[in-house]
Amino acid sequence: MISALLILIVLLVLLALFIGKNISYNCPIWFFKTFDSTNVAIIVFLAFAAGIIFTLLVLLLGKLFKNESKNKEVAEAEEKDSDDKKTLKKEKQKKDVVETSKND
Repeated sequence: MISALLILIVLLVLLALFIGKNISYNCPIWFFKTFDSTNVAIIVFLAFAAGIIFTLLVLLLGKLFKNESKNKEVAEAEEKDSDDKKTLKKEKQKKDVVETSKND
């Protein structure tokens, strides 16, 4: 627990150093409007946040489609299994009929 706290503090110090070193650097950015003097550190964090959002979106969509395909596979397997059971039942009934006819 203490190690996690120390790691968090170190990361925050590195973050503060990054922002402090890049606070004077500005550049224009276009996002449906031109923003003339945008801080580089802010642009980096916005790009990072956008990457996280798109990654989570792709993961969630992947899980949804995976579950749908898995449900289809399960339904197909259950249908095949029920067909196999019906076939086995019919074969058993035929076998019983043949055995009873031999006994008569």
